[in-house]
Parts: sequence; C-alpha cells; structure tokens
Amino acid sequence: MVEHMVQMMCSYLPRVVAEPCEDFIDDYGDEIVHMIVDLEMDPKQVCAELTLCTVAKKEIKPVLVGGRRCSWGPAFWCASRFHATQCGTTEHCEQNVWN
Repeated sequence: MVEHMVQMMCSYLPRVVAEPCEDFIDDYGDEIVHMIVDLEMDPKQVCAELTLCTVAKKEIKPVLVGGRRCSWGPAFWCASRFHATQCGTTEHCEQNVWN
C-alpha cells in the first residue's frame, strides 16, 4: 500500500522524472519499506544501505604524537606550576616530582 502511494506521488512529477521514480519504486520499494518499518532505519541509513548515497562521517583531525604539549609527559607537566595547571597534572607533580 505504501509503495502504491509513493508511485502515485511519482505521477505528479514531470514526465522526465516520473518514469525513473516509478522504476525506482518498483525495484526498491519493498526493500525500503522493510528497512524503515521492520528494521527501524532512518532515511540516511536506508540510502546508505542501498548504496545510493554516502553517509557523512565525522571528520577526525589527525594529531601528531607530541603535537599537544601536555602529551609530552611529566618532564613538561612538572616543569612549573603553570604547566601542571594547564595540563591538569598538579596533583601528580605534587605527589611524585615536587616532593
């Protein structure tokens, strides 16, 4: 029934698009309904599953090892109170280095 309703919507589109729309629904309609209703996928997941579009991935910026000063370790952290405070390592420095 849903498939039929979507095909009816296709008929309201310009002819250039209407026929491919109907063909698409014929080919994928049952599968799309199954994914949305039975598997509870959202439209983006359905699109990606049918390999019709790509799912946007979060961009992860690479960080070079040692690129952040606080990753340099205790020699940097405990060089001063300022460094220890900035890196959140004051307690470590007090207990292990400045004692």
